[in-house]
Amino acid sequence: MLYQIYVLIFKSYALFMRRRHPEVMDIWFRNSLKLGYWAFGKSDIDVTIMVKRGTPELFLRLIKTHDKLKALLPVMGEVVFFDESRDQTLLSLMNPLELKRDPVLMNKYQVAKQAELADKVVFLHKFLMANWSKRTLPQRPEKIEYTLNQVTPHYTLLSSLVELPALVAALLGEDKKFIEEYRYYLDNYGIAHKKCPESDTVYCLFYNKICYLPLNRKISANNLAIMERTIAWELWGCFSNQATDNPEQMKKHMGFLFEQSEDHLTPATSQRLIKSAEELGLL
Repeated sequence: MLYQIYVLIFKSYALFMRRRHPEVMDIWFRNSLKLGYWAFGKSDIDVTIMVKRGTPELFLRLIKTHDKLKALLPVMGEVVFFDESRDQTLLSLMNPLELKRDPVLMNKYQVAKQAELADKVVFLHKFLMANWSKRTLPQRPEKIEYTLNQVTPHYTLLSSLVELPALVAALLGEDKKFIEEYRYYLDNYGIAHKKCPESDTVYCLFYNKICYLPLNRKISANNLAIMERTIAWELWGCFSNQATDNPEQMKKHMGFLFEQSEDHLTPATSQRLIKSAEELGLL
């Protein structure tokens, strides 16, 4: 019965969005409500909106409508956009574990991406950063359990970010160089954030530490893989969330990402990511 209340709210939302915006091809809900770890009164309704061809003007109109509906229906959560005309680019960038949180999208395209170590670390870090500021994790043990089980079946409940290296260490085994770099990042969290205050992205928080490492020091292979996956997440996230209506600010942000990584990623990897950014209109 309680679940049906959520479904009824979603259907009302979807009906209004479709009538107001004929460009909308499909709408569905994802995350906790779809995956079964929702909690009445605590979970919100996260939705994906698919359009045939997205433009900044269309996304802005959709966001404004979403915000108005959310004011009337506070249980509505975040909205992400999926552009059918750029489907392969977006799917190539998506973190496999984040994709699993949208089973409708995954089934539409019959995607079965395997999560590698770097994907797991980025997913875990992104999850913690996104939820710590909300201070809701202590009230959502089922959400923590589901998420951490995607990363490792032998998860440990985290009471603070200080414990994060231990969990990452369990994933990485004996990669001591990476763990040293990771702890270095946490020690410099505040410094890194101040260097890029306009963004709370994992990339800016995680990889600004490169600026503080000796220039002649080679970054570990695990860290390089995570750098690539984090930029990919950022490209996907900036497009799918359409968090800004300032294209110049977005291009400046993208330029910062590639500037910081160009001396570390291979030319082929950099070119591939830049091409994706251009295809999404982010550069």
